[in-house]
Amino acid sequence: MVDRTGRPVAPWWETALPGVERELREFLARRLPALRAQHDDYVNDALLGLAERVRARDALPPAWFGDGHDVDEPARQYFAKLAMTILRRRVADGFRGSAKRWAERADDAAIEHTPGETPDAARALLVARMLRVCIASLADASDHDRALLASVAGLESPRADTSEEPLDARDRQRLKRLRQRLAAVIRERFGEDVASLLREAD
Repeated sequence: MVDRTGRPVAPWWETALPGVERELREFLARRLPALRAQHDDYVNDALLGLAERVRARDALPPAWFGDGHDVDEPARQYFAKLAMTILRRRVADGFRGSAKRWAERADDAAIEHTPGETPDAARALLVARMLRVCIASLADASDHDRALLASVAGLESPRADTSEEPLDARDRQRLKRLRQRLAAVIRERFGEDVASLLREAD
């Protein structure tokens, strides 16, 4: 794209990238301060993904590709939301990969560090093994399913985006299926009578 004098002009979406980058960094600093060392990677990956998505020109506002004079507020918000969606997916992928690597690396020798051969130690070992299996399974769950599980576990307020409304029938059904899937994974790994195993370890 060139101006009236023939000089090249960057399309609006390119000029908007610095502002979006600031928003992404502010979001990470606010929500994930403990992962500060990874913020640059997350932001760079998100901006790269955003650029690739925009260059594909797949059902995007035509104004993004102009000089910016006709970019309205909804188009600006859509651009920022698209960037944030990509960032959230990159972060989720990072957590998912970390969970899988942890589950793969954690071996029984590390878990069995619990001293002694007491019933308490045996039960702690069994619970730790179950936790490892659950984490590996949840790594492949959707973001929505993990949010549902966190809400009922008290890690965040349920449906925080809807003024803490209770779970609706659809979410309750999804939560039920998630629990059933975890239970099936545990039974497959440890046998049908898991409750009996826990009682024997007491």
